[in-house]
Amino acid sequence: MWENHNSVLIGTVLLAALYLWAVGPLRRKKGWAPKFPVGRAVTFFAGLLVMLLSLNGPLHDLSDFYLFSMHMVQHLLLTQVMAPLLILGLPSWLVAAIVRKPGMAKAARFWGSPLIGGGLFISSLIF
Repeated sequence: MWENHNSVLIGTVLLAALYLWAVGPLRRKKGWAPKFPVGRAVTFFAGLLVMLLSLNGPLHDLSDFYLFSMHMVQHLLLTQVMAPLLILGLPSWLVAAIVRKPGMAKAARFWGSPLIGGGLFISSLIF
């Protein structure tokens, strides 16, 4: 049985609309955004699709009511598949604009280092 959760649907639609508003073709017409990154947009929307499929439908019902292993599959889909797709879907000019802010480059280097970022990720899976 396929069951949709309104909060997931609303959040996904809002996130997609925000993405299109921030980097979409409409921004190019106004002159401040570079060329629309179609490949990156496909990647971003693939991440949104993974989120929808893991938080709605049979996988969600199995994880909530029957199998703890399916709950863990949900976690792995959200952390190992969805999150990287969303990050890779961001256009490079947007990431560069964020990292240029004072202190952000240093924070990105620290939290993004394999030792710190990987250690926190593994710790969250263990605990």
